[in-house]
Amino acid sequence: MMVYGKTDLVRIFCCLKFIVCYLTLEDLPSQYLNIEHGNFSRRYILETELGKGAYGTVFLARSESTSKNFAIKVQRIDFYNIFKYSPDIQFTTILRHENIVEIFEFKIIQDLEYAIYEYIPLTFCDFFRTHIVEFKAFLYFIKQILDALNYLRIKKIVYLDLKDNNIMITKDFTCKLIDFGIATFEESQNNIFKCADTSIDDVNDTKYSFYAPEIRACKKFNHKADIWSLGQIFEEYFEGYKETIKSKEYKLIVADFISKTLDPSPKNRISADKALLHPIFNILYDFVFCFAMLPDFFHYKNDISLLKNGKRVFFKNKRHCFEIHCCCINKTDRFQSGYNLTHKFKFSNRIFQLFSKKKLFYHF
Repeated sequence: MMVYGKTDLVRIFCCLKFIVCYLTLEDLPSQYLNIEHGNFSRRYILETELGKGAYGTVFLARSESTSKNFAIKVQRIDFYNIFKYSPDIQFTTILRHENIVEIFEFKIIQDLEYAIYEYIPLTFCDFFRTHIVEFKAFLYFIKQILDALNYLRIKKIVYLDLKDNNIMITKDFTCKLIDFGIATFEESQNNIFKCADTSIDDVNDTKYSFYAPEIRACKKFNHKADIWSLGQIFEEYFEGYKETIKSKEYKLIVADFISKTLDPSPKNRISADKALLHPIFNILYDFVFCFAMLPDFFHYKNDISLLKNGKRVFFKNKRHCFEIHCCCINKTDRFQSGYNLTHKFKFSNRIFQLFSKKKLFYHF
């Protein structure tokens, strides 16, 4: 007799195909959701269905007091009663990143779990279907997704569900990952393809292509499994930009990025932190100018220090410290003159004069 641990049981129940968790407004005990915190309470009105998946349904809701919109995910807790809360809530409550959806509060009523998230109308897929997106903007989105994946890498969390419908884009063009229902800590190695009802044909189905090979093969995996999914998204959407890339050199850079993210071997596949430094993103920094010829300075105020020394700028406060390298730090060519610098970037001259008048910076 095979003995399963608690986590194994939860995962097996969650991914069995015959279990349907769809909910409609009629299935809910009430269209109104009241959440109390001591003497203070909030009331939400669930209005329409936004979408549904294997683990529940997301509704558009409105705060009765502020009329602000929210997304409320409702799912049955039968599968999660061992841990009380779903993996989605467990992860989003501990993750704080600008590229990960924010959860505000949650509540269990009878056998239903309600999770209140920020409302973002457009998915990545919807955005590209309804907007004309330049290649630089596309790269900007990809970089944001990588920022989130790198954050998860540091936390040793594998997202496992990166696809265009699980990426939202806000009004200010910020990408946010949603739905952490099948996410897992690296050490747990929870894999949805371990389910007994998943056949070889299912695993090889093209609809599962965004899962990394090691995930589909039920082998050991790490954060690089999410990089494979990112590579799949990039390759699919890049098809629409192929004709716009004229530089042969840059085409090689793009091909290198795709090959590194879609390497079948997790060992050789690029990691999120290294992918962020890939030259494919260099065109996002065309506005960056050479600051090496600017006078060195040191500024200190309220436990914050800012130091420029040659081709480096150093920042330090009580919690963080980092350094910024000038774009020419590894080049042997001569620096631009101060005249060319301020002539090319006219705003620079105004900023430098402003700094000088306010005496924010001091020479050594």
